[in-house]
Amino acid sequence: MNTRPLSILALSFVLGACAAAPRGGTPAPGAGRDVRLAVVDQARWSMSAHNMQPWEVVLDPDDSLAFRVHIAGVRLLPQADPPSRQTLMSIGGFLAVAEDAAAAEGYRTRIDLFPEGEPAADDLGKGFTAPVAVVHLQPAPGSPAPGNLDALGGATVKAGLGQLALAARQQADLRQVNSFPGIAVDFFTDEQTLARLKPLLKEAFRLEMTHLPTLEESYTLMRRNARQIARTPWGLSYRSSFPRKSLGAIQFFETLFPMKPAKWGLAGADIFDREIDSARTFVLIRTSGNRRAAQVEAGMVFQRMWLRAVHDGLAVLPASQPLQEYPAMAELYRSIHEGFAGAGETIQMIAAIGVASPGFAAGFRIPTDGLVRP
Repeated sequence: MNTRPLSILALSFVLGACAAAPRGGTPAPGAGRDVRLAVVDQARWSMSAHNMQPWEVVLDPDDSLAFRVHIAGVRLLPQADPPSRQTLMSIGGFLAVAEDAAAAEGYRTRIDLFPEGEPAADDLGKGFTAPVAVVHLQPAPGSPAPGNLDALGGATVKAGLGQLALAARQQADLRQVNSFPGIAVDFFTDEQTLARLKPLLKEAFRLEMTHLPTLEESYTLMRRNARQIARTPWGLSYRSSFPRKSLGAIQFFETLFPMKPAKWGLAGADIFDREIDSARTFVLIRTSGNRRAAQVEAGMVFQRMWLRAVHDGLAVLPASQPLQEYPAMAELYRSIHEGFAGAGETIQMIAAIGVASPGFAAGFRIPTDGLVRP
């Protein structure tokens, strides 16, 4: 029996987990709508680690143009992301799309991060009861709409990322999305640098897929069919990472005969190795220090870069496992920072950029009304 399709399944959660999935689901409100709900309806399609969509929205009862964004404490990654750094980057992605969606509606956005003060560095996320951000919308008719919201319906990350050495002009174009002075964006295409970077990325991914707590966390988050997705519309699936022509059969087979966790993890690591070996462009996002606000802002930069890349017909493959902060990853975390960050800097994201492939199904998101709470 050909085992390659099964092995691809094991990697698919990583290749689609963080993706800005194609739009769908809850439609934007119609006449007489609350513009805040229209903004949230777009923002919910932003990328998030393991597709956990860790945001909750509270509409301001006294201001029809303001809402708060909180961390959804039930959708954290305690094994792979114990300090919730990736979670806050995901919140940043949500805020970036919300800002662009508001501009498309004719509103300027003011985002106040951590209005009640930043959580401590050792806060594991469950104590984040205060809002991560308060979003204020201000009418600005006639203002140009920034961003690339059309890319929310574009290609997602998948196996078979086409090779591409990103030209200097393209790199400069992607760098323009970064408006934060404390954040640096680097692109690597030279063979000498890639020869140092790629082994660290592959080793870290293999560690995540063989380290029992992180393996089991990801394996538990798999949604193998439409019924599971409808019941729990966050987490990992094959929908954004497997061609439509094969998806139904794969989901059916995996529902009846799911791979065991250890085999699933090892097969995924093998496929990831091949993806990284073939990649020719990597992007790295660094911040000065590692404050919580910097993590959110780095997520905003990455989301905008992602949308711009997809708008340009590219695809993005996150490869940030060595940035995870659980004890078993500590040595690789140290190595990646010693090799690619300056003194006092924190690497917030590493990703490969390549050519997108067509023919993949839409992702899935929590409906808008499931994100808004009193």
